[in-house]
Amino acid sequence: LVKKYFPDRIGIMTSLYVSLLILSATMTSLIAVPVATATNWRVALAQWGVFAFMVAVPWLAVLTRDTRSTHAEQLRKGSETPVAAPTRQAPLPLLRSSTAWAIGVTFAVGAFASYAFFAWLPVILVDISHLDLAQAGAFSAIFTLVGIPPALLIPVIAQHVKRPDFILHAGTLLFLGGFVGLIFFPLVTPWLWIGILGLAPLAFPLALTLINLRTESHHTSLQLSGFAQSISYISASFAPIIVGVTYELTGGWTVALILLALVSTAGSFSAFIIRRGRTIEADLALKSYPSASK
Repeated sequence: LVKKYFPDRIGIMTSLYVSLLILSATMTSLIAVPVATATNWRVALAQWGVFAFMVAVPWLAVLTRDTRSTHAEQLRKGSETPVAAPTRQAPLPLLRSSTAWAIGVTFAVGAFASYAFFAWLPVILVDISHLDLAQAGAFSAIFTLVGIPPALLIPVIAQHVKRPDFILHAGTLLFLGGFVGLIFFPLVTPWLWIGILGLAPLAFPLALTLINLRTESHHTSLQLSGFAQSISYISASFAPIIVGVTYELTGGWTVALILLALVSTAGSFSAFIIRRGRTIEADLALKSYPSASK
């Protein structure tokens, strides 16, 4: 959608999108426990349906506007005949694109630890840092809130540098630093380790930006978005289960945190492909037609 409606402002609009996404996640952590305490868990859960309805309203407005624009274009051309639906682009063989896989892995790294923490961080903090549930919820809000500055900066930086792969290496270092602190010093400034881990998912805003920067057309960005986000969210959906099962098997959180730390290093491996700077179109052309590189 950014590629379609704001092709000349990819960095700025991606920054805005990711920042609002993080802000909404922060609000969830902050008010879930107080609302449930004041009412009950059903009300605390049902309130998000109100926001889902609110989100539908502007999209209905966009749909109406686009329909009217199409009709106005028909009138300008002096025709009342409905315009045929655009031809669907043939699926690209993205499984053969190393760039597509690298962006998918980049996306997955940013989502895996985040989804695990969305599910388990309050419980982890209660167990290893001895916080109460309300404090743990506030710390979860810190985890998401500190991600706003990177969300604002990373898309803009990625659009203006030739090699954004350094962002992935920086994210890996932050992940490792935060996990080391949380594993070995859980009672010492836990807010610091949570803050570092909140800064670490630099791969998430970067991957969203690369979906548009590493494609040459809106149609390709649509297919790459579906491909990369499928890898990401399928992986992320298993994260809470894997962490929970690991806790059950080991009786503690240490092994689960070590596992999350190891997964976070995958971003640095995908960085070696991202650094080449190829678009999906060029990547597939090079694979299909070796002479294209000459």
